[in-house]
Amino acid sequence: MRGCGLYSLGRKQRGPARQAHTKPPEPGNGRGRLWSRASRPGRFILLLELARRRSHEKKNKQRKRQKDHDGAFQRRLLVTAHQFQHSACSIRGRRKEQDNCDCRDREQSEAHKEKERKSEGRKRKSRLQYRRRSRHRAEEAANVAFHFAGVAKAHRSNPKQAKGWFHWIPAMMGLHFDPSTNTAFNPPREMHMLDFGRERLTFSVADTSIVVKLCLRDQANEKLWANQLPELVAEVYWTGQVTVRLSTTHGLEELTLYGLWQRRVETAKEWVENSSPQMQKSFMTYTCAVLTFLALQGIQLRDTGRSNLGLVPGTKESGVPRLIFYDALDWSREKRQDFRWSQYWNYAKAIVPNVVESLRFQVSEARRDPAKAAKEFTDRCQEYAGHLEDAGVLRQGAFAVVPSWLAKSCPCKASCKHVIEISKLKTARKFASLVLKFVSFILKLFLWSAVFPCSVQRLFEFRSCLFHFLCL
Repeated sequence: MRGCGLYSLGRKQRGPARQAHTKPPEPGNGRGRLWSRASRPGRFILLLELARRRSHEKKNKQRKRQKDHDGAFQRRLLVTAHQFQHSACSIRGRRKEQDNCDCRDREQSEAHKEKERKSEGRKRKSRLQYRRRSRHRAEEAANVAFHFAGVAKAHRSNPKQAKGWFHWIPAMMGLHFDPSTNTAFNPPREMHMLDFGRERLTFSVADTSIVVKLCLRDQANEKLWANQLPELVAEVYWTGQVTVRLSTTHGLEELTLYGLWQRRVETAKEWVENSSPQMQKSFMTYTCAVLTFLALQGIQLRDTGRSNLGLVPGTKESGVPRLIFYDALDWSREKRQDFRWSQYWNYAKAIVPNVVESLRFQVSEARRDPAKAAKEFTDRCQEYAGHLEDAGVLRQGAFAVVPSWLAKSCPCKASCKHVIEISKLKTARKFASLVLKFVSFILKLFLWSAVFPCSVQRLFEFRSCLFHFLCL
């Protein structure tokens, strides 16, 4: 054992630092107790592990120091070559043109260039691209100079809520080119602002039933929901990048935004607030049934309040209007069902405060028994049963579409009657598998201890020592 590397390690130490690396710990601290409790083979393993760690750290330090040295040498060599080339250019009679020399740009260090590239990337990724008219335009712009034009004028009293020139888009502009139909207008059509938000503006086009929305981010998500739910979300004709030209005191400024052409619908707030209490209760129950149907599919709904509920044009004259959504930009599909519609509940409290608690109870019932909840909703708003059937919300008195996990396992695949049974069965299977794994582990442990009693005790002692050593 005297020739072993373990004992020779302590004999070849030089200096207090190296001696502290392999010296057994003092008995006062935690490592000392671990050292004193460990057996002789355990101490041997601990010393080997300690020596391996120290050598690994030393190699990493040496590798990092060599890498830094090589990088500094390459940077000095690169700067020297650039300076020599720049001096050669000046010797050839280009002293007066040093500002236009290509070598001047190369004198910058790599770190400075990397910093400039990152800053340029952040500018490109910003929501609002502030740039002047360029030669190359996006293909979606249909090779036209601009789509909208107007005189810059703030459309809100607090311009700090918007970024860049976005808050200077006027309340009235002219539409010069319609990308949805590839039509140019001369003279341009007038556009009037209907509503504005933090990052989106809504305009109405004169003599058309179209609404144009300008946003700082892509609006393709709303078109996706309009295609998936054509009976519940307003139709979207076109989405893409558009150019807005503003006339300012300093000249012309052009903004590149994201546009959306959508079918115009009527807002529901005026009709609801001017209706009788009974009609208000029926409409709010009808809206709650539609929201419950969407939530059961795993759709997280946003913007479902007073200013986000619409009516299909021409249906409110009958006294039973049809609901439609026109702001589905922030909707998303998740695995977890979400029934928290804060904006809808606030609106319901303001309109029908006596029915809010019963509606909440029906929504909670829909989580456990969707078929029963659908029947309750239908009984409360019987005049809207036809709209629910036409929109695909109900089918034979139950919600038409079930969650994806239920559709795979439910034999009927047309109703939600087996939700409770299947969920209980899955939970029981998971619990049974966990119990079987635990019982098998206990049996294996007892069998091993009966065959090798000493080895099991030593194994646990060694594992506990090693665990404490690594934690310390």
